[in-house]
Order: sequence, then structure tokens, then C-alpha cells
Amino acid sequence: MLAIIAAFAAILAVCQGATFTIAPYNTSAEIGGNGTIACIVTNLGSDSVNWKKKNGNSLTSLTFNGNVLADATKYAVTGQYNLTIMNVASSDEGTYQCVVGSQTLEAYFSPVCKSFNLPNNVSVYWASSPSAGNRVNATCKSTYSNPPANLRWYLASNDVNTNQPINLVDKTSLAIYNTENVLSSGYGDAVSNLPLDLVSSNHGDWLICEVEFDGYYDVMNYTMQINLKYSSCLPSWILDMELQESSHRES
Repeated sequence: MLAIIAAFAAILAVCQGATFTIAPYNTSAEIGGNGTIACIVTNLGSDSVNWKKKNGNSLTSLTFNGNVLADATKYAVTGQYNLTIMNVASSDEGTYQCVVGSQTLEAYFSPVCKSFNLPNNVSVYWASSPSAGNRVNATCKSTYSNPPANLRWYLASNDVNTNQPINLVDKTSLAIYNTENVLSSGYGDAVSNLPLDLVSSNHGDWLICEVEFDGYYDVMNYTMQINLKYSSCLPSWILDMELQESSHRES
């Protein structure tokens, strides 16, 4: 008799289909943090759970059951079967769907601004005069921001037609970053030192230091054109070649 009752309960559960214990609801999270949209499902049976994001008239599949189909550094399935969005950015805003069998429930996700205070000043300077054939340290300093800013370095070529930076190359991984003068209020300075092995072809290039906060990029920057000093200790024919190359690049 008990076996018959258990079998009947199982058949009834299948007939009823999946149950949303907690249905998706509109959710917000701070930019730079993580946000989770709920979708807790029981009585799943043979149904699958899929998360999708609306993009205009199209849909992007993000997950299938516990598997991430999109960027695994961006999305994760937590619990039964919540969608966690990591390192929230403004581009994550939109409508998300939790699809279970023939049922589709939607929620709107809203990234919200994280509070920060811009630095009073950003500066870039050389530890010594930059010259071809030498390693020189460039220093970027952001003063009195809350929290101390993140600093990103770019080395860029010069567009001879506009005298503006082009073809930016990220050099941040080569730099040494630290914070200074951090107060209990959260305000402080940030300093980044970038070693550069300069060659004559770097004359006229650009060095850019960008100020960042979690989820916010290039909120301020300092851009400096590289003007190399040529050593008189070099043989005259090498010096002439370097000066001619520099003159050609500037013309």
C-alpha cells in the first residue's frame, strides 16, 4: 500500500511540474561587486533550468542547469538555480530570464553606482631624464581619493597627422603599485612605478596613466609625450642616426 502511495506521489509531482520556491525578482548590485538574481526551483523532474539575457529582440543563453555556457568569469550558478553576476558593470543591466521547462519568469537587473571620491591631482614624472638605450622609471601618482585609486599604464604610438596617441598597449602588469598616506576616513594616495626600456623609436610616443575605481575606467588620466635625451657619449655617427630618425618621426 505504501509503495502505491509513493508511486502516486511521484506521478503527481511530475504532473504538477517544477515549482518556483523563490521566483526571480528585480535585483540591483553595486558596480564592481557581485549580484545574484534568485531562481530557486523544486520538483524539477526532467525539466532543465536555463538562464538567458535579453538583447533587444534576441536572447543570449547564459547557463544550462549548473553549467555556464557564457563567460565563466562573469556568471555562476549558485544554489538551486540562482544566477550570480560577477564584477558587475553597467553593461550587465537588462532583463534576465529563468526558463524552466515551458515556464519563463523574468527579472530586471540594475547595476548601481559605487560611491567614490576623485583624486585632487594626478601626475606622471620621470625618475631621471629619459634616454634611448636606458631603463627609466616613470611614476604615476594619484593624490587624496577615496578609496585610493587603481592606476593603469598605456604606452602609445604617435599619430603624426594629429599628434595624438594611437595603438595603446597596456603596460600595467610591469608596474609596481602601492598606496600611501591612507587615512581612517578611507582617503589616500596611490603610486605606480613603471620601468621602461626606451629605444630611439620611442621618441614622440605617449605615456598614459589612467585612474580607475572598481567598475569605472579612465575617470581621469595624465598623458605625457616622450621626449628622449640623446647622450653625447655616443659615437657621433650613432647620434646623427638617432637624431635623423627622431626628426623623420616628427616631420
